[in-house]
Amino acid sequence: LCMALCHAFGGFIVSTSANPAGLEPARSLQEASVYFGQQLHYLNGDLGLSQQPSRILDAKTGDVIRN
Repeated sequence: LCMALCHAFGGFIVSTSANPAGLEPARSLQEASVYFGQQLHYLNGDLGLSQQPSRILDAKTGDVIRN
């Protein structure tokens, strides 16, 4: 789903976790909608198997920009 969205957009998409600052990241569409209600548009798809939030890496160096 994410790859198809990037291809349709024509580039990379970078985002932070789906949570207000200081709160746990949402791990489901239902949890995200509790945080943000109708303020956002949601894509409902597989989240993968990782139990950790995604990281943002520098594509050239591999350095972690955000955990």
